[in-house]
Amino acid sequence: MKTIIATTLALATLAAVPLIAQTGAPQAEARSAKHAERFKAADTSRDGALSRAEWDAMQRANDRFARMDTNKDGKLTEAEMQAMHKGGRHGEKRGDPAAFFAGADTNKDGAISTAEWEAAGRKPEGFARMDADKDGKVSQAEMDAAVAQMKARRAGTARL
Repeated sequence: MKTIIATTLALATLAAVPLIAQTGAPQAEARSAKHAERFKAADTSRDGALSRAEWDAMQRANDRFARMDTNKDGKLTEAEMQAMHKGGRHGEKRGDPAAFFAGADTNKDGAISTAEWEAAGRKPEGFARMDADKDGKVSQAEMDAAVAQMKARRAGTARL
C-alpha cells in the first residue's frame, strides 16, 4: 500500500512539472513580443540591426516619455502631452530658467537637489554642469550663470 501511494505521488509530481513550467510561458512570450516590437520600431533602416544612431534615437524617445509622464503611471494622457508641448513639465515657458527653477525646487529651499533635478526630468550630466561649487545643490545664481554661459557659447562669444 505504501508503495502504491509513493508511486502515485511521484507520478503526480512528474506530471505537474510541465504545468508549472508553462505558467510563466505566456508572460515570457508577451515580453519577447514586446521587445521584438520595440526593436522593429527602432530599426528605421530595416536592416535587422540597430545602429548607434537608431539606439540613441530610441533612448531619447524613452527619456522624453519619462519627462512627459508627470504622474509616473507609465501612461501619457493628452493633458500631459499638451502640458509638455505648451510649456514643459512645470508649466514654464521654454527657455525660462527662473520658471523651471521655481517649479523644480519642490521643497522651496532655494536650491535644486539632484533628486529634484531628476524628478523634473533632467539628466544628471546637466546637474553636474550647473552645480558650479559642487555642493550637491544648484542655486538660482548657479543656474543663471550656466544659462548665460550656454547662451554665449551658442552665440559664439564664450570665453575659452
